[in-house]
Amino acid sequence: GMCALYDTWHFYDKHSDHYADSLPSEDPAVWACESEFKWNGDPEETEKQLWKEGVSLLGRVSPVYLAGLKQFCGSNKYDAILSLGSERREDSYAEKGSPLGIPWKEWMLKHRFEYGYSSVITAFPTDDYDQSWHRDTPDDLESNDHQVTFMIYLTDVRRTNGATEFRRIVSGDVVSFEGPPGTVVAFLSSRTEHRGLANR
Repeated sequence: GMCALYDTWHFYDKHSDHYADSLPSEDPAVWACESEFKWNGDPEETEKQLWKEGVSLLGRVSPVYLAGLKQFCGSNKYDAILSLGSERREDSYAEKGSPLGIPWKEWMLKHRFEYGYSSVITAFPTDDYDQSWHRDTPDDLESNDHQVTFMIYLTDVRRTNGATEFRRIVSGDVVSFEGPPGTVVAFLSSRTEHRGLANR
């Protein structure tokens, strides 16, 4: 079924020096670097799509990054395990997961976002229901761009095995992004309605 890393960043609207200090300072493993990520098409157009519609097929990470990510997940214990609707499980990392976002750290820094947490979400087989539409934020902040989440596919992701559906902010179109391992999708998880489909 679907298995993906969710790397979540929060907007920091205070003094920029504090924000810079909050980012990972240690050198990451060689696989977690900016050169191991490639944008999908023109970066500016891809970025515009994200900020306007709330979701974008961002690009791909390299096989080197993907292998390093799988090794990291296999050798580090989770900080928390949550059970989600539609037989989905979220295994979360706190600070220890910060090196995983190094490929897009500079881009997030430019927009004054700081690392929040990473988690692995897995869709287990079920004939049950899809998740309900939701945003990852309190209702009073639903129009705020305060949270960006990157999804890195660890397996082939299809609509039939638990892909995530998104409702675009402006057009209202409902989309999902099928793709092989290494695919990267970014969405404004604080604004964009989304739901996990059942792994049928």
